[in-house]
Amino acid sequence: MASQESIHDIPMLINQFLATADDESLVYKRFSQELAQLIANGELSLLQFIQNLGSSLTSDNDLIRIKSVQCMTSTFQDLDKSKLSKQDIHVVLQFFIAKFDDKYQWEL
Repeated sequence: MASQESIHDIPMLINQFLATADDESLVYKRFSQELAQLIANGELSLLQFIQNLGSSLTSDNDLIRIKSVQCMTSTFQDLDKSKLSKQDIHVVLQFFIAKFDDKYQWEL
């Protein structure tokens, strides 16, 4: 059975999140909730989500990197935990640990 192509514009959802992430009205939560729903429905894989975040996660701009990690975190918070395998969780935790190490390196 072939996977169904999502009709959602994933890069647009991510960009909308990044653009509104510092909004006090929490408008950005709408975008992370939609991303989480797409993962839960199987319309977006975890790998595809990370790939779409890729350039913002490695941006030279500190603010963009911070907001992209916030997008990832917020999306995972909104995701039904049963949708993540132990391997998924391990990979995500290793990613966050690496981000902490990066921050520590920057402060030296």
